[in-house]
Amino acid sequence: MLMFNFHLAFSTALIALALGAAILIWSKAYNGIDAFLAKLIGYIIIIASALNIACSTYYAVKYWQDGYFNQPHPMMMQRPMMLGQMMGGQMMKNKEMQIQPQMKQSKQMPNSMMKNKINKENKSE
Repeated sequence: MLMFNFHLAFSTALIALALGAAILIWSKAYNGIDAFLAKLIGYIIIIASALNIACSTYYAVKYWQDGYFNQPHPMMMQRPMMLGQMMGGQMMKNKEMQIQPQMKQSKQMPNSMMKNKINKENKSE
């Protein structure tokens, strides 16, 4: 999968490089006032695509050395998700939010409210 992404980025950069070169060649063929903007755009496209090719190649080599291309999917997906650290807080918030609409419909109190009410009644006795 990662190798496919590299090939996709690399081929897109090559297409952009060819497009920038075509615009630059066209602008040099028509040396007019309008050709300045075309030259500027051609140079910008060529520089951006050359940087894209260099960056894609650098990271492809880096990932290849780290062994990412040996698996059909990224190594990040192989790690088990730690629910306590990543989503523990979110799950509690969502669970409390799910209880509130149910309370309105069934007119019941959640356990924490029930415990507080029992504790207040015990203290008053």
